[in-house]
Amino acid sequence: MNFIDKLQVLKEFDDTYFSEKGIYFINIPHSGCPGSYIESLKKAYPQIANDYVTFLSSFDGLELNDIRFLGSNLSPYGDIMGTASWFTEELPGSIPIAHDSAGDIFYIHRDGKIYWIMIDNLGEETYAELIAENFVDFINEVCLGERYVERYGRNEWYQFIKSQGWAE
Repeated sequence: MNFIDKLQVLKEFDDTYFSEKGIYFINIPHSGCPGSYIESLKKAYPQIANDYVTFLSSFDGLELNDIRFLGSNLSPYGDIMGTASWFTEELPGSIPIAHDSAGDIFYIHRDGKIYWIMIDNLGEETYAELIAENFVDFINEVCLGERYVERYGRNEWYQFIKSQGWAE
């Protein structure tokens, strides 16, 4: 199942279902980023991956347990370009895509790989941790798959991922 299909499955569940399972930090928007915002993003970052553009077309901000995805300036979790302006010098050409509850940043590096860096270590790429080879792997494996447990353990969200057959 591809990452968009998995995210569409999540839309089928309501907040009550998740809260009954002890999962409180899920917010799946029902609309994507405005097309004009995506076009501005593509101009600012010509290397932006098509899979990430597809994601943004469907989801303007998204919360999956401890990971809050950025979106347009209308997103409840922050604006991609606004967030990028905070650390243009530290991570030139990189695209911030999400943050965790501590405010630490997940970003797409110029090489297309997804990294995580503690906000206190911005500008020191030696502290950046490789999370996934690309955006699709980040969603499919880390956020909604087997590798979720590596970062966050076997919590309620991981149990949900298993119940969907997305992890063993």
